Amino acid sequence: MLTMELQNQNDRTSALEAQVAGLELELSRLRPQVEKAHRNMATSLMTLVNILNPPLGGHCKRVSAWARELGAACGLSNLELDELELAGLLHDIGLMATPLHKIQRLGSLKNQEERMIRHPGIGYSLVSRVEGLQKVAEAILHHHERYDGNGYPHKLWGDRIPLYSRILTVADAYDLELYMQTGGLAASTPEEARRYLSKERGRLVDPELTNKFLYVLTTSSSIMDVNAREAEITPGALRSGMVLSRDLRSVEKVLLLKAGALLTDEIIDRMFSSDKCDWLVTQVYVDASSIRSEDLPEIRREDRPRLLETAPPPSVPPPRRPEIMVVDDSVAVCSALRRELGLAGMVVTGAVSYTAAADLLKKQRFDAVITDLVISGSSGFEVLRLLREQYAGLHAVVVSGFPTAENIKALREFENVVRFVTKPWAQDVLLGALREALDRSRVRSA
Repeated sequence: MLTMELQNQNDRTSALEAQVAGLELELSRLRPQVEKAHRNMATSLMTLVNILNPPLGGHCKRVSAWARELGAACGLSNLELDELELAGLLHDIGLMATPLHKIQRLGSLKNQEERMIRHPGIGYSLVSRVEGLQKVAEAILHHHERYDGNGYPHKLWGDRIPLYSRILTVADAYDLELYMQTGGLAASTPEEARRYLSKERGRLVDPELTNKFLYVLTTSSSIMDVNAREAEITPGALRSGMVLSRDLRSVEKVLLLKAGALLTDEIIDRMFSSDKCDWLVTQVYVDASSIRSEDLPEIRREDRPRLLETAPPPSVPPPRRPEIMVVDDSVAVCSALRRELGLAGMVVTGAVSYTAAADLLKKQRFDAVITDLVISGSSGFEVLRLLREQYAGLHAVVVSGFPTAENIKALREFENVVRFVTKPWAQDVLLGALREALDRSRVRSA
């Protein structure tokens, strides 16, 4: 009897083991699909960041690309590079839990404000809930630790900081120095950013990783030139996810795709894989920040074909581009407007204070002005009074995150204000308001 019971128990155990083995096999089969779904969800989060705050989205994409290149130089596997790239895309996702007027000042990351210091932990909390992204979440949590132990949130130092986080810190510091920390509209030069990294070796950043990154910067043959806002590439090098920075036209000037169009595999196959591709202009201009790091080796400067001779003769002067002054104490906002309005054919000059704006108006002729209402050391109302009293023919668009009844009422006394646009702005609304300001300025000066 005992032998029979033992045999029955063994049979049940074997059956359970077989079921467990079957479940494990099914889980292993489904795991790649689940991880892919999680990564797609994370990418969707990044798309939301791009919509709500383009400067922050651009920063995250650049950090992601730099981090992947540095990771490759460190010999990481393809899986690790994918994780690192995703961590770069999402490293500042915690900022989305911060008020928009703080997000738009990316440079204030150095100001040690309490809410800003909390954003790595918020990002970790969001990403760690997704199964399979634990290393990504850990990288996000520690990307503001310093190599000397004076960072946050846990004051880790040296090799106690996870490798992914140390790589992100190098890429993040380089991009912030290059684009966000200049105190003016113009970005630092690559040489200045490299000197900054060299100075911070052993303090902010891992010295060994920094040396590798500096080597990558000086030897990479990629077209991701940090001075460039766009890349000029051939149709054969286009990839899904790239964004057009200029209108794409045929040699007969027929509009094919508008600037800002997001390329997909379907669009690329339909427009550029045809035998009739010779009727297209042989160069395509895309936003440099939309190029993924794995696509970079395929797009080299020496491989670019000659431009078709469709440009006007040199003796024909190009049409004058409208000159716009942007008054906003956020360098990130000035940079975003420079990029957006530049794609619309305008030239943008930034002023981060009332004094800077007044000096620019004395030295340069502008066709319209964009101003915030909240400016460090002054206010947008002072800018508007200056325009009304000394530059009567110049019209303005107010772009502010404070659409209060009091502000709207106060703006009614300024006839030179065309429209109030709320931050974060919709591009079509802002362009419409700006064109109206340009039209009024032209009528007044005629």
